[in-house]
Amino acid sequence: MTATRQDIRVEQGSTFELVVEARKDGALLNITGYSGSMQVRPTKASATILATATVTLDTVNSLVIVTIPASTTGTYTWTDGYYDVKIDNGTTVYRIAEGYASLSKAVTHA
Repeated sequence: MTATRQDIRVEQGSTFELVVEARKDGALLNITGYSGSMQVRPTKASATILATATVTLDTVNSLVIVTIPASTTGTYTWTDGYYDVKIDNGTTVYRIAEGYASLSKAVTHA
């Protein structure tokens, strides 16, 4: 399985959501029993974690849904990095998406 390459932009102070279909060899992957995780780091090899996200799985439609609430993105000060999204069932791990991550700084603050 090859991860979907998709660059993302996180808007500071806004809810971030990314939805990716889980596919293997072109077919939808049965993701029942899997859990997911996502991290953003300054470089792919860095131990520093800039951001994490809640990952939920829509097993009916084979969707991996990544969410970061506005209350969290509002605290971000980083500018760019790299991310990936993985799913894992305890035996098999798939990298579903990966790419460059940038932070769009907010102008209006509540």
